[in-house]
Amino acid sequence: MKIVLIGPAYPLRGGIANFVAQTAFHLEKNGHAVSIVNFSRQYPDFLFPGKTQLDVSRPAFPFSSKRIIDSIRPGTWVKAANYIQVLAPDLVLYNHWMPFFAPAYGTLAALLRTRKAPAQICVCHNVTPHERRPGDRILNRFFLRQMNAHIVLSKAVESDLQSLIPGAKIVKVLHPISESFGGAVPKKEARNRLKLPADAPVLLFFGYVRRYKGLDILLRALPRVLEKTPDARLLVVGEFYESKEEYDRLIETLGIENSVTVVDDFVPNEQVGFYFSAADVVVMPYRSATQSGIIPIAYEFARPVITTNVGGLSDFVDDEKTGILTEPENPEAVAAAILKFIAIQDQIPFEQNIRHFQENFSWSTLIESIEKLAENKWRSASRSS
Repeated sequence: MKIVLIGPAYPLRGGIANFVAQTAFHLEKNGHAVSIVNFSRQYPDFLFPGKTQLDVSRPAFPFSSKRIIDSIRPGTWVKAANYIQVLAPDLVLYNHWMPFFAPAYGTLAALLRTRKAPAQICVCHNVTPHERRPGDRILNRFFLRQMNAHIVLSKAVESDLQSLIPGAKIVKVLHPISESFGGAVPKKEARNRLKLPADAPVLLFFGYVRRYKGLDILLRALPRVLEKTPDARLLVVGEFYESKEEYDRLIETLGIENSVTVVDDFVPNEQVGFYFSAADVVVMPYRSATQSGIIPIAYEFARPVITTNVGGLSDFVDDEKTGILTEPENPEAVAAAILKFIAIQDQIPFEQNIRHFQENFSWSTLIESIEKLAENKWRSASRSS
């Protein structure tokens, strides 16, 4: 098939951009001709809370893309539709995660439907945003109702989409394991590089910081952990999308400055492996979630995960085999889960369990689902003509 992927891609940064690149790689590996239509401007600068929207990494999957779509310039949406029409694809595959992009995506989908329409499928990373705003459902419905089918990456997103568009054709495929970061390095080497003690328990909080991710909950849990395991260390690695000063004050108030290392920056692909390889466990004390791109990265490095049982996160953790599930909004419960992990980590073969569990999160399952949905659309069109 000739397939056009729509979404952020290199040189734009982030988890969705990595996902688009990996999808393109695996589709091409399966014999499809793949093009990527990228954003010329993803967010206006005044709406983007980070330092830069560009990726300073070497791309793990170096695909070129056509940067056309400006999220706030409708003329570029028409230009993208014209460009895609010239390509004459069999399938247009959108990657959607925020209602902000629904006007652009929905207009593009509508324009393609009025012409010789390809199959149009959306990979829904999120339907309900973490920070909700008036009009979110209207915008999402405008775009998503135009799709021939939808692929969701967790049961939480599936439920949200069913509520938004009853009767929509939905296929659930759990988020595949990341392949972007080059694999693990020896733990000793990683800790030497990061100046971490060789034998202390190391906890990792990874990814950009926003309230819904619950870093403050983890910080409040840490003193309880240190009472039992004084040498434990917490790595907080990711750009702050809200006031870092509030977290600095909390760390100082709790008296845990010597046990916490904060890296307030976007981490290039080639450096990600050092942080995960140095860690014993990844901790995700989220207040809310649909699915997570962090767990697939943790599993790429065979690192277990402690996470709260919210949204679709339980889809990704086999409790006490690949990680530990705990209560949300509860520092005592998070502390207890961390201490439990430290106590049992030498008794349970977490790494072996993760390697086995990875079979549930394969790229081949995603690619096969895309192919089947596109083929079904064309078979239906053939029967109706």
